[in-house]
Amino acid sequence: MNEVHPAGEPKSLSEQIQRDGYVVLRNLMDSQELEHLLNHADNFWDTLHDPQRPQSKLEVHGAAVAQIASVRMAACKKRLIDTVLTLLGPNIYVNYIGFTINPPQSEDKQHMAYHQDGGRISKEHAQFFEPRYTVKAAIWLTDGTRLGVGNFYVIPGSHRWKQKPDTKIDELAIPVYVEPGDVILFERRVWHTRKTNTSNTRRKVLFVDYAPRWMEPKCQMDITPPPTYSSPVEEQLFNNKETWRAYAPRKIDLPALDYMSSAGLTRSVEDES
Repeated sequence: MNEVHPAGEPKSLSEQIQRDGYVVLRNLMDSQELEHLLNHADNFWDTLHDPQRPQSKLEVHGAAVAQIASVRMAACKKRLIDTVLTLLGPNIYVNYIGFTINPPQSEDKQHMAYHQDGGRISKEHAQFFEPRYTVKAAIWLTDGTRLGVGNFYVIPGSHRWKQKPDTKIDELAIPVYVEPGDVILFERRVWHTRKTNTSNTRRKVLFVDYAPRWMEPKCQMDITPPPTYSSPVEEQLFNNKETWRAYAPRKIDLPALDYMSSAGLTRSVEDES
């Protein structure tokens, strides 16, 4: 978390998410950091994928991924975490982290349906104001600068919809082009999908979901034995012990609060319109 970003960038990026529901952080990961993450993704693929199902994706998540130091470092990159803290405030943690690897698929393979993240949250807020609650980072490890590689499609501004419109929403969506090392940061309310990977290479993405610490984790995140954390903020994000899950935590349990103060970060006000 020692990198430097332009003054005001977290606020600018958070404003873009307020407007569009997503933003792209360019060149977040350098070539060496990418190589480390790719090696881990490839090791998981070689070890866990089913050769009898060559077109099936592989998703590896939870403690098996969180225990990797380079993965935790990626989730704590300064430009990324500063933007996340500006959006969500200091009482957060990582409630999901995982590699998703999509092999080449046939062109007639149906792509994932357009959806919002968050399980039942959107259903239970139907026709009422729905808070953001969480944001997710898609850290791209492979090329996404052309179509047909399992591109991320998003409908800008759809996080403000009170209900899904009665229209073909695919016509409203746009592809988000990214290079290896770029990050798509998006909030769970925005409508999005992953299109089919019809290329001849595997699509590899590391997903990190940031959420309030009172929200239930999406997967088993307890790292055993506990690692040596590189910073207090990293420990807050990944330490899933009972004492760190407080609904009303003490200041001593919120190193991200001190970090925000020292970095000059303030939480953005969510627009309810």
